[in-house]
Amino acid sequence: MSEATIAGTTAQDEFPYPEGRVVAIFDTVEHMWDAVEALVTVGFLESEIDVAHGAAAADTVAAGTGRRGLAHVVMKLVAKIGLPNDEMAQRQRYEEALRAGQFVVAVETPSEQRKVLASQIIHKQGGQFIHYFGESTFEVMSA
Repeated sequence: MSEATIAGTTAQDEFPYPEGRVVAIFDTVEHMWDAVEALVTVGFLESEIDVAHGAAAADTVAAGTGRRGLAHVVMKLVAKIGLPNDEMAQRQRYEEALRAGQFVVAVETPSEQRKVLASQIIHKQGGQFIHYFGESTFEVMSA
């Protein structure tokens, strides 16, 4: 995986809801690269792995809900009136990690087996706050 891949992930206009992905936070670039290398070694494609880092990525996460259409409107309304929302709390945690210099890694996992495998590898390589995002729910894979 090249440095360009990391740079490309931070230049997006929006951080979409990571449906069908395992997402985690890494404290160091070394742990992040170890995880990426381990994922690729077991058969994940580089195109299935996104890495975000830095203030530009944090700004992108903070700028929206990641949802589209009615779901986006509802999420914005809930946030505006201050109701608790687990999904927005997750996004805030990723934003804070990016601002603190940590790395956020998202891995496409189209099957239960790949979801479990990605989670195990990420955990073994030092990933934290590991979650799988389904269509409308998320699952804690490892805190």
